[in-house]
Amino acid sequence: MWLTSDYFSMAGMAAVVGCNGWGFCVATATLLLAVAGSNLYATAESLASPDTFAVNGSSGPGARTSATRRAGHSGCVDIEHFGGKGDGKTDNALVLTRLSDASTARAVKAGLPPMLCVIFDAGIYEFSSTWSYALPEALRSAVIIEGAGSGATILRFESDSGLNFTLHHPKQTLHMRGLTLVTNTSSGSGAALKITQTSCLGSFDQSTFSDITFEGLSGGQFWGVGADVVGLSGTAWHAVTAYGDTSFQHGIGIRIRGNNIDCGETNGYSIYHNITSGIFNQLSKGVVYDDFTQGITVTQSNFQNSQFGIWSPPETRGQNMQLNVSNSQFQVSDQAISLNSPINLGSYSNNTVLISSGKVGFSLGSSNINTVSGNTFAGVNYGSTPSAVGIDVSGTATMIAGNSFSALRCGYRFHPNALAGGSSANTFNATSPACSDRH
Repeated sequence: MWLTSDYFSMAGMAAVVGCNGWGFCVATATLLLAVAGSNLYATAESLASPDTFAVNGSSGPGARTSATRRAGHSGCVDIEHFGGKGDGKTDNALVLTRLSDASTARAVKAGLPPMLCVIFDAGIYEFSSTWSYALPEALRSAVIIEGAGSGATILRFESDSGLNFTLHHPKQTLHMRGLTLVTNTSSGSGAALKITQTSCLGSFDQSTFSDITFEGLSGGQFWGVGADVVGLSGTAWHAVTAYGDTSFQHGIGIRIRGNNIDCGETNGYSIYHNITSGIFNQLSKGVVYDDFTQGITVTQSNFQNSQFGIWSPPETRGQNMQLNVSNSQFQVSDQAISLNSPINLGSYSNNTVLISSGKVGFSLGSSNINTVSGNTFAGVNYGSTPSAVGIDVSGTATMIAGNSFSALRCGYRFHPNALAGGSSANTFNATSPACSDRH
């Protein structure tokens, strides 16, 4: 719900200072006004005419008549007011551009920072091409896109890239909820959602993503990346699903990386990311921890039927650190966690990891100062002789404690350069504690 506080008159139009359910507070021309118990909505007509507002249930120019308006959406613009349709046929790309242009023009006329807030009701919204939107430079602002739920609102793209947002200020944020982004192409090279921040670090606000699904049409295709985050800091991902194609080997769920090109290698880091209640299925990689990144937390998530769960590429750049993974489940064909470049200061706790024959559960590589505790590692599909390894470590100062290992060749393997590591209070069922090839 929008909670309005003071409202005032500016340039012959009403404007409000308010806060919405996302916790975003700003003065804008498209917020709810409470007038005698009625809600005022911004429509195509009212955005085009600064002196016209539509009262819910009223008649005349700009009147809101749709019965599908949901509580808490006041202040946003329904794409249907601009001619958009969720009929699976109408091209909504140009419609969304007209809507965003009108919103920006109205805010500029009022002397307010632009804020794009769009509602998609239930339906299949066709897009013939990628849709891109850049927030203005050096202004605090936000983009809010909300659907009726990931199972009800589908944005279908006839292109290998979907929504592309560029932010130019640390206080600019993006909020999305209740949508499915589908690609109808087989190339699978672009991103369903790409967010680029060109003004990295600083005093930033948090962007939020909830009940979002990335998938291909009928499971036959998938994006190159579900969500590609470049330089943006402070993101929260809740109940996000990335469902790959039938090859079980294509695409990435969420990739997070810094933006050293626009921000330089000192300030180009992407930091503070939280992923909760996610499902990553039939992918090449669920979550990718890439260059110039610090501080990713993954919890209560599921990684199934993919090659890798959480993965970092070889030779990543920057001082990457702080990966925390907890209370999650992994059953992938290769490695649940595969760190091919060091990610120091890691914590891995209370996860369930099912490991295929001959594979490794947590391959921490040369990462230093890690704690691996309270996890359950179990071999599956191993035939007559278990051949998988629970944990593989070559970095310094890794503590392995309180884990349960079952049906594995060995619970853990310390390489010769894995100095100052230790283990305690682990249990082993049909598993040797440490691999004989430790040294």
